[in-house]
Amino acid sequence: MIFWLKDAFSLFKYYRTRFIFSLVGIAVGVGAICALSAVKVVVNKNSEQLLQKYGSGRFVATIMPMSAKEQKLVEAKLSSHAVSQFCQDLLPNFQVVPYQLLNIKSTQNSKNLDAVTIATASDIFSLMQWRPIQGRVLHPLDKHDKVAMIGNQVAEKIRELSSAPEVIGKAISLGGHYFTVIGILEYVELNPLLDFDANQSIFIDLNLLNRFNANTILDSYIVEGVEQTIPESEAKFRDIIKNELGVQQVFFRDALVFQQLLFKQVMLTMKILTLVAAITLFLGILSILNLFIILIDERKKEIGLRLSLGATSSHITWQFLRESILLSSIGGISGIVFGQITAYIIVRKLEMTYYGEWKSWMVGFSCSLLVGIGAGIIPAKLAAKLHPVKLINS
Repeated sequence: MIFWLKDAFSLFKYYRTRFIFSLVGIAVGVGAICALSAVKVVVNKNSEQLLQKYGSGRFVATIMPMSAKEQKLVEAKLSSHAVSQFCQDLLPNFQVVPYQLLNIKSTQNSKNLDAVTIATASDIFSLMQWRPIQGRVLHPLDKHDKVAMIGNQVAEKIRELSSAPEVIGKAISLGGHYFTVIGILEYVELNPLLDFDANQSIFIDLNLLNRFNANTILDSYIVEGVEQTIPESEAKFRDIIKNELGVQQVFFRDALVFQQLLFKQVMLTMKILTLVAAITLFLGILSILNLFIILIDERKKEIGLRLSLGATSSHITWQFLRESILLSSIGGISGIVFGQITAYIIVRKLEMTYYGEWKSWMVGFSCSLLVGIGAGIIPAKLAAKLHPVKLINS
């Protein structure tokens, strides 16, 4: 090991510029490969977590009737008084919860709450696993009662406006109708599948929808397929809507869409890393070739003397190949450190969770060894084939 380090110091001492240029080229190239490998692993793990987190069979469907005939069938089955039976009929293949965003003003003591009002079924809390931090959630028996479940940020707003810590039992105005707060949700992480933030929402029973809007059709549904993948569940749900309601236009939001967006988000970064790796490694290989051709030319007498004293061609080949591998290994180790730092910065910029992965280290170090062998074998073989007498007399 000490002998190898002496070789490296000698290369640096006598061929400093070419040594540094070769080292930088290999380090940047290996670093780009290492970062590329690490980012791929991180993206795959984050996408897997995304599917697990938001349900491998869960999606949000929006039904949009386009013709008068479709509208009539939808009004008969998806209105607030009939939609519960429609959802019940979809069991056991699907667990479905309807909801509708209401464009109404929400106030407390005539002060705006800046909240979104959601008309929905009480099953939404069990399906989404939303739990109350205080009070209780909506119950099927509340379908005719003017009660509301609120998100924690809405509760904070009410406390701020009323200067009172107690929120349960307070009256809030929704579109001119007064509702009593019966529960406060615990903090809910933002779900990209939904078009609302539960923390800034007010939930009321869907049977009260006709008090606010003449149009009582619920067009949005949280759907969870039982023992089915997302594409299978969506295809089956689309067929049911088409056959029973005649509606052709059904739009879906699911975890697969966000998984694809995640991959598209890093695609440009991966292409840039690939281009950087290819260019810098190519330049690094050329630098090593150039360095060793000059090195062989300057050490002709040494090579000739060694061959005259009994050294074989394999000994000469290994002499230069060893130095090439040593140079690329130093560059590779530097590149691995550089690549991991680069991967971490990229991942944090993309707001993903970073995972250290030893496989990317192995990929980077393997590439550096291959570069060292590939760039060093040609000049090493050429040196081994030279005639010792000609070399001594040169």
